[in-house]
Amino acid sequence: MGAVQSTVKIIDMQKFIRTLLGRLRGAVSDRRWAPRLDARLFFSVLLLEEKPSNSGVGPMQPLVGRTRNLSESGVALIVPSLRIGTGYLNEENATLRLMLDLPTKRIELHVAPVRSYQLDEHEREQGYFIGAKITYISDDDFSRYKEYLRKLGAPR
Repeated sequence: MGAVQSTVKIIDMQKFIRTLLGRLRGAVSDRRWAPRLDARLFFSVLLLEEKPSNSGVGPMQPLVGRTRNLSESGVALIVPSLRIGTGYLNEENATLRLMLDLPTKRIELHVAPVRSYQLDEHEREQGYFIGAKITYISDDDFSRYKEYLRKLGAPR
């Protein structure tokens, strides 16, 4: 019983440290070069695997979430879980396939997580925050995306 409790405490401490480092990284060094614009859009996300799994399990089901903000270089995502299938959305070197629902059309982006943390009970949203940089977007989708960002940033 003591070993199990010790393991749980270690896991809790690791989770706490990851959350703290994610928040400090954002507060200490703001490395963004593109302005962030608040936007609450639905998306679905899948973890792109380098090699397909032969485990006999069916295709992975996408996870659904909402954006917090967007920029030309990155996205802030809110998801109910970091786990998808047998992987994690915040793994180092992960690539996420994001299907983003713009008001006019659904577009596809590939993003790489840069930081993540669990949202606490004092925030209006629940789940997990993932800050991600855009690593791939087609020219057509990027054109639509930039147009949407332009409209978001236009004075009202």
